[in-house]
Amino acid sequence: MRLTLHSTLYILENFDVGAEEEIKELAKTLRASDKVVSANFEPITVEVPSGDRTNGYTHQLIVTCKSEEDMEEVQSSEVFNTLVEAPCNFSSEPKYDFLTVLPTFPQVYPEAHTMHGYF
Repeated sequence: MRLTLHSTLYILENFDVGAEEEIKELAKTLRASDKVVSANFEPITVEVPSGDRTNGYTHQLIVTCKSEEDMEEVQSSEVFNTLVEAPCNFSSEPKYDFLTVLPTFPQVYPEAHTMHGYF
């Protein structure tokens, strides 16, 4: 299976719980599409062993589709564009968008079920 991920990073200020819930509802609406595998909007976790490497970004939106064609169709929808732009009302910083294509999913490594293997 080939997956395509659209990621958007935001630096949000004065972001309230009500606004976050509205954006999560938009993501839920987008998830109802048969073209969308997943659509999630969440705060970025900085409590990881490597420390905070977020460059100030506070939230992210990730939308996953089954193919690049599906992603193109989803990206042209009103729901998707409203979802991507809604958090921008709480930021004076530009959002950062990028696409990632996973040509094979799940990614399987020959030495074991993880990329580290048993040596």
